[in-house]
Amino acid sequence: MKLHLFLRTIICFAIATHLAWSDDFRIESQVYSGRQMKPVSENLTLFTDKVVYDFLFDQENAATVTEIVIYDLDKERFVLLDTQRELKLEIQSAALNELLITLKSSEPWREKYPFLLEPAFEVNYDEALHRLEMTSKNMTYSVQVESPARSQAFPVYGRFIDAYSQLNATDPQKLPPFARLELNRELKSRRVMPTEVEMTMEIPNPGLGSTQVSATSKHSVIWQLSKTDHERIETANRSWTKYRNATLGEYRQLTSQTAAKR
Repeated sequence: MKLHLFLRTIICFAIATHLAWSDDFRIESQVYSGRQMKPVSENLTLFTDKVVYDFLFDQENAATVTEIVIYDLDKERFVLLDTQRELKLEIQSAALNELLITLKSSEPWREKYPFLLEPAFEVNYDEALHRLEMTSKNMTYSVQVESPARSQAFPVYGRFIDAYSQLNATDPQKLPPFARLELNRELKSRRVMPTEVEMTMEIPNPGLGSTQVSATSKHSVIWQLSKTDHERIETANRSWTKYRNATLGEYRQLTSQTAAKR
């Protein structure tokens, strides 16, 4: 598992959405490994009327978008666009739910990392400090939060962050989404959005002790879209119609051996 992909999956990518065109906004997100100063992952997420566009940037060339994820809230459908190979994968929420059921019963994950399939956190929330702490034997989240400027965003916000987390089930290189879904639940119950998330995880290595992984994600909200943002959306929509349909196996470049590990 590549480190930068691994880190992307263990951080709650927290974003909100809206109910009307005038409420369009953007969120810029960066993920940092340990104490490194350079991010290992950068995303730009744009919210329009019931459609969310997430752009993943190439870490070697910040001007290049390597993948676009489009979520249609009304149709509960994801469209993933691989900009390098010009492929698209369309997947419905119902299909994601089936993948989650399969993942939940995965023997390889249950044998090595059962805490990722059945996470159980102790939760503490300091309302005065706007700080959410979630701790367990193997994982800890420390989250700085804020109330969004538009409270009406929350019904859609909850739907999107859960669906986006569940998307991990389509990629064997990413962690199961269940711990992140627990974090989502706490955020939704308090109607808050994270601005910074610190995560640490102890990965057990039988016979060798454990390895600690830590990462920090930062999220900045701007409550309007720029002209460039709208141009990005237009480009994404054109690619959507132009790119060739792919199966999950082709899009994720899965081999039979890789698929069996799920």
